[in-house]
Amino acid sequence: MKRQLNPTGPWEDGVEYVGSRTEYHVRPQDATPYDIHTYKGLAPVDTAVLLKGRKDLALDFGGGTLMLHGKLQAFVLEGCENIVIKNVAVLNDRAAFTEGTVVENGGDFLTLRLNPHHPCRVEDGRLIPTSEYWENDTLDSTVMFLQCFDAATREGCGLQLCMIGKVVHRENLPFSFEQYVAEEAEGGLLRLRGNAAECFRPGRVVAIGHERRHLSTFFLRNCRNVRLENVRILNGPGMGVMPIHCRDLYLDRVKFTHDGKSQGIVTNLADGLHTFACGGDLVMTECVFEGMIDDALNVHGQFDLLEKAEGDRLTVRQTIKKETTAVTIFGAGDRIGVHRGRTTEVEAEYTVREARIIDDDFVELTLDRPAVVPHEVGSLVENLSAQVDLTMRNCAFRKANTHLRIQTAGKVRIEDCEIGLPLWLTGDASFWFESSGVRDMAVRGTAFTTEAATILVNPQVLPTEKEPYYHRNIRVEGCSFQSGCPLTASLADNIVFVGNTQTDGRPMTLKLTNCGEATAPGCVIERHTERKDSLDMN
Repeated sequence: MKRQLNPTGPWEDGVEYVGSRTEYHVRPQDATPYDIHTYKGLAPVDTAVLLKGRKDLALDFGGGTLMLHGKLQAFVLEGCENIVIKNVAVLNDRAAFTEGTVVENGGDFLTLRLNPHHPCRVEDGRLIPTSEYWENDTLDSTVMFLQCFDAATREGCGLQLCMIGKVVHRENLPFSFEQYVAEEAEGGLLRLRGNAAECFRPGRVVAIGHERRHLSTFFLRNCRNVRLENVRILNGPGMGVMPIHCRDLYLDRVKFTHDGKSQGIVTNLADGLHTFACGGDLVMTECVFEGMIDDALNVHGQFDLLEKAEGDRLTVRQTIKKETTAVTIFGAGDRIGVHRGRTTEVEAEYTVREARIIDDDFVELTLDRPAVVPHEVGSLVENLSAQVDLTMRNCAFRKANTHLRIQTAGKVRIEDCEIGLPLWLTGDASFWFESSGVRDMAVRGTAFTTEAATILVNPQVLPTEKEPYYHRNIRVEGCSFQSGCPLTASLADNIVFVGNTQTDGRPMTLKLTNCGEATAPGCVIERHTERKDSLDMN
């Protein structure tokens, strides 16, 4: 059954909604409030397209643009199954970031000509982004990315973290940042006084990512079999596509790219695709990810921390940051592993019978049996069922200052892609708590097109005598690299690097620290042994 598409609904199961407009405008008064958070004190977000509990539904925008006015979330899918969203470009009337062209870098100041699509005003040393519907006067207390891009090629050229204002806020932050003070300059220009990095050269474009990340273009929670086809994200406000505890997601021609419709170089405030604790298939074909301010791709599980174990119940502390989202990563039927402290070693596995949110920070898991050992408080608790099989074919990841992260124990297949960014296999046990160990990864026929585009395997969890490795079974075959050091790894086993080439004929070197078996015909393998007894990154 087909019906005319209206982006704000209503919706019925089993219907294909087809649109015929060039533009679909949604304003705050047209949107539906959606409580994206479980945390208290965070208001619901206004959502343009809200699908809850829907099945067998298709939304075909016919190539039209979904224009969002004000701070709106474009698409929310919760508890949905068999959904297709296709043939749509998403554009926000005011981006969640501000771009400007560097006029002068004086070392202790930057002078910028702001993009006219990104209006701002200056007030008492603060830069205040404005729009018809909102303004933000918190840039003096918000740590932001300050990134630069080549205006002609749009390649990423470097970044800083910064705040903009006279008051310095440095409470409990695990990273350093630069403090700038905003001033109006002659000719309608903006001056930022502070230690300007050398990469911010005249003629380059600077992007300030100043808004919270609680809005995504596509937010999916507890969904199954969702397809995004021929989708374009022009200036996304947070994560481009963010599925949480979902299964079977298919991205076909999902693109973050620049053309005549673009309002600037940047396409997205944060990550292009960021998955939390998903399972089943994640298939990407002919996707293009360019111009993100944060990760192009981040596919990972999640560690929570054990707070208490009593009988068949575990209380765990949620580690997903409140600024991103708040939702349990566990569900009934999931298999979980409790690690020995913050190490690679899983002490015991259980099946979850029920997951119950207790309050803002804690979730109670009812298990299929009592705890079999006295687990240590603070131990990592991981969803072992939430491990996607990731396939990427004919995709491109480039023109950004960041990287790709892959952390899943499912099968990973990267075939015939173009990667211009670093590819990381990590495992974080101290800050973001993004898990899981790669167990079966093959990269074939892929071009790594920049010096920075290398494979970096750097888990943070601690090894044990029983489990000395975190990532294993990594095969790289028939690929080309610009770097002479295409792979650096620690705590990894069974690395196979065969049939690869370096574009200008240089010999290639693999640097391995505390690693097991490795095969790399024609390459130099440098082996190192280091003591690892803290959670410092390698």
